[in-house]
Amino acid sequence: MDPEYAPPYHVLSITHFMDILLGTTKSPKQSMTRAVELVQKAIALDDSYALAHGWLGFLYAFLRKYEESIMEAQKCVALDPNGAHGYLYLCMVYRFAGRHEEAVQAIEKALRLNPFPPNTYFRDACRAYIFVGRYEEAIAAGKKAVTLSPNDYQAHLSLAMAYSLIDRQKEARIEAGEVLRLNPKFSSVRLGKFVPYKNQADREFAISAMRKAGLPE
Repeated sequence: MDPEYAPPYHVLSITHFMDILLGTTKSPKQSMTRAVELVQKAIALDDSYALAHGWLGFLYAFLRKYEESIMEAQKCVALDPNGAHGYLYLCMVYRFAGRHEEAVQAIEKALRLNPFPPNTYFRDACRAYIFVGRYEEAIAAGKKAVTLSPNDYQAHLSLAMAYSLIDRQKEARIEAGEVLRLNPKFSSVRLGKFVPYKNQADREFAISAMRKAGLPE
C-alpha cells in the first residue's frame, strides 16, 4: 500500500531470516540474500532508520563481514543513542566478532536504557557474561530470561551453559532437558557451526559448554 515506507521492508527482512533460523526455507542462501536486500531497501528509503542499520549489522555477521557488521550496529546507536535495541544488536555483533568485553558493555547499556526488556536482552546478557567468565551474573540473567519466556529453548540453552561452566551439573542437566523438550532435534555441533563466531576458539568454547551441560552433539 505504501512502497516508499521503510519499516515493512525491515520486518519482511526479519521474516526471511526467521525462515533460516526455524529451518523452514528451501534455500538458506536465497533467504539470506533476500533478507539483506530487503533491509538495504529500508535503509535506501530512510538512511536515518536506526534499527534497520542494526539489523543489517546482525545479518552481516552471518555473512562473516565482521567489520561491516560492527560499523552498521555502531551507526544504529549513533542514530538513536537512547534506543536500547541498538545496543542489543551491538552486543551480538561484538560477541560474534570476539570482542567480548565490549559486548558486555553494550548489553549493560541496553538494560540501563530499558530496565523492563523482553527476554532476549537477558538471554544475550547471559551469553555475553559467559564469554568473559562472569558466570554468576550469567546465571542471574539466564534465570530472568527463562522466567520471562519459559518456552524459549535458546534461553534455557544459555542458562544450561552457564550452569555447566560453574560445575553446577544438576541445574545444567535440568536446563538441558528443557532445551530438548522444546527442540528435540537440537545439536550442539550444528548450532555451534551456525552461530557466526569469528574466532574458532569461541566456537569450540561454546560447543564444549553445551556438551558439558549434557546436550547431544
